[in-house]
Amino acid sequence: VVHLWVEGVWELILGELLAFVLIKVTGVDREVIEKWLYVIITLALVSGIIGTGHHYFWIGA
Repeated sequence: VVHLWVEGVWELILGELLAFVLIKVTGVDREVIEKWLYVIITLALVSGIIGTGHHYFWIGA
């Protein structure tokens, strides 16, 4: 649980920082960046859950 939480939080923080920098540097509309940020957050969390789920095979749960 802790591994999944830590991995998820760091990916979300980095995604938010990337979105902030892209808005400031490129001048792209905030709405466009927000839509892509939702996609990035969803992919990061779903892939993190699937990636961490393989540990359950070894403990027999």
